[in-house]
Amino acid sequence: MATWQGQRNTSPFRVPIAYLPPGSVESSPFYWHPQRFGARFAPEDFRSQLHEIHPDLEVTWHPIKERWLVWFKSNRVTDPKCPGWMLLFPVETSWGAYVPLDGRTLAAIYQVSSKAFGNGVRYWQRLEAEQERDAKSYRAESDDRRDAIASERYDFAQIKNIGHGSKFANYHSGL
Repeated sequence: MATWQGQRNTSPFRVPIAYLPPGSVESSPFYWHPQRFGARFAPEDFRSQLHEIHPDLEVTWHPIKERWLVWFKSNRVTDPKCPGWMLLFPVETSWGAYVPLDGRTLAAIYQVSSKAFGNGVRYWQRLEAEQERDAKSYRAESDDRRDAIASERYDFAQIKNIGHGSKFANYHSGL
């Protein structure tokens, strides 16, 4: 309980700490795995494209959060919430907005594919390499911009021999 001492001649009051009630089982993304009775699958044309990437991939609909879920069938998964299925990712933006099933989803599936990178270590190394490449590109662009501004300033500050004789000679001669 939090207490607060108000102005003079007032008694302290108490505010209970609010706790969120636990969510229902159906709100968990792991509840809607492909073997769940009543699970809704992606449209057949998308599923055929999905199975071309790998036959053990599936996409189901989460009716409460209204998001598609991408699953991979794996016998190593023994969790009772989704036995035999590993949740790869929900199909949404990084800030949680809805994304329809399209080529972006297939590209994201390819990015987490072991065929693409072999294992998690190589995937992480690729991410680090991309970050370093982007940082080098930013530094090069920043250096180019700085050099361009500096060369203009340098050229402006040079003594020029345009007009009535040498500016240096005229300045120092007292004319």
